Amino acid sequence: MPVESAQNFVANNDTVTGYPVGIRFSEEYHQTLIGGTWNNQQNIEIPNSVLSGRSITISNPTFAPSSDPLHYDVFWLNEFDAVRMRNVGAFFGKDTVLYNGHQLYPPWQGAGVIPFPQQASQAPYYPTALLGLTNS
Repeated sequence: MPVESAQNFVANNDTVTGYPVGIRFSEEYHQTLIGGTWNNQQNIEIPNSVLSGRSITISNPTFAPSSDPLHYDVFWLNEFDAVRMRNVGAFFGKDTVLYNGHQLYPPWQGAGVIPFPQQASQAPYYPTALLGLTNS
């Protein structure tokens, strides 16, 4: 279900089975998933936000069990180049992703992660003051 361009989209009690990605949320819009049954390689895919203020709300999905080491129920898709090309300021804006009322964060927001280890190979460039710094 590619819903990345649907503002205020709500997936309500859907059954999605057998796909590489069950649902890919938006890079910029407010979207909601309520319940449903999910059995896919990656059930929920969340890309980087390209605009400040995006919100995604996920409530009570049912995930089929999987022993596949490449399976994810919630997969954060790192698309730093998409953010850099559209609006580098989105890296620092509000981005709310709630799962059953708890804020989720992508793995690259960990304190020891260096989000910008080197300069981009083409414009627009990252602010040089951020290169090589950890999130902390």
